[in-house]
Amino acid sequence: MKIIGIVFKKEILDIYRDKKTFIVGILLPLILFPIIFGFMGKGMGNDKETVTKSTTIAIVDQYNSKLKAFLESKDNIKVIDVDDIEKAVDKGKIFVAVTIPKGFDDAIKNEKSANLEIYYDSSSSKSSMALNIVSSYVKEYSKLIVTERLNARNIDTSILSPIKAFSKK
Repeated sequence: MKIIGIVFKKEILDIYRDKKTFIVGILLPLILFPIIFGFMGKGMGNDKETVTKSTTIAIVDQYNSKLKAFLESKDNIKVIDVDDIEKAVDKGKIFVAVTIPKGFDDAIKNEKSANLEIYYDSSSSKSSMALNIVSSYVKEYSKLIVTERLNARNIDTSILSPIKAFSKK
């Protein structure tokens, strides 16, 4: 153990004697890393704020479903028309595109499952954030449907949340 301590001290002294190694290996990273990560964090924060305030999406729905109306009613969702949704997502004109298939409302009305297609750009942080926002609205809409179905059967909706956790200080 004594030999390891002697070698360690010698190596540390060699690092401090060699100014170039000290500057490049220790001092430069201590200065540059906080600056780099600061800029990255600020940029991501700006992206998040932009997407949260105004999420630009396209909805392909030839049958005017209730889901389309639900999404359009949200304050931070801006729906625009585009010709080619995949190109528009790839170019960043829109963050997300939602395709609602024929028979969507009929499936919901008949108490069946319905599928949605959501296009997004996995390489874009804005598109990924918008996907999360749109997905949360789709889940909210789905919960509304479940609540309506349970109420139609006179079933208490609290059975869906058997555990309620509360935080205390």
